[in-house]
Amino acid sequence: MKKPLLAIGILLFTILMMDFARRGIFFKNEKYIATSCKSAIVMLEKRAPSTWEIDCDANVLVVSIETDLKTQKEDMLQTALYRQLANHIIFIAKNSLNESLERTTMVRVRMLHPKYELNALSEGKYIARLATMNKPEFIAEQLKTFVNTQIKPRE
Repeated sequence: MKKPLLAIGILLFTILMMDFARRGIFFKNEKYIATSCKSAIVMLEKRAPSTWEIDCDANVLVVSIETDLKTQKEDMLQTALYRQLANHIIFIAKNSLNESLERTTMVRVRMLHPKYELNALSEGKYIARLATMNKPEFIAEQLKTFVNTQIKPRE
C-alpha cells in the first residue's frame, strides 16, 4: 500500500459514523425501530373504525376516538360513555395481536365527546387478558381493578 494513512482515515471515519448511528445522533428514523406496540397495531388498524386514530408513542399504544353518543336522559350520559369506553377497550384487546399487546408497556385510550373527555390508562398485559374473558362479571372486575379512568368536561 502506498498510502496507509488514507486507508486508516477511511476506516476510522466509518467507525465514527457507525457509532453516531448507534447512538442516534445521525440517521435517526423511528420508523425502523421495532417495538411490540407497532406489531400490536397491525391487525387493529385493519379492523378499527375509520374514526379512530391509532398511534405508538415509543412502546405505548395510543388510541383516540371521536364519539357523539346521545342519550334520552342527560344524567345517564356519563354512564353510557363509560360503557362505550369499556366496549372500545375490549375491542382493542380482541383485535390486536395478543402476544404483542402483552409486551406493550401501556395502553392509553382517549375518547372525545362534545361535552366530555374520557381518558383510560392501563398496562398492556392487563388489556390483553380481556381478549379471553367471556363472563361480563369478570370483565367488569378486570376493568375496575386495572384500568385507570378519568372524565372531565370539555371546554
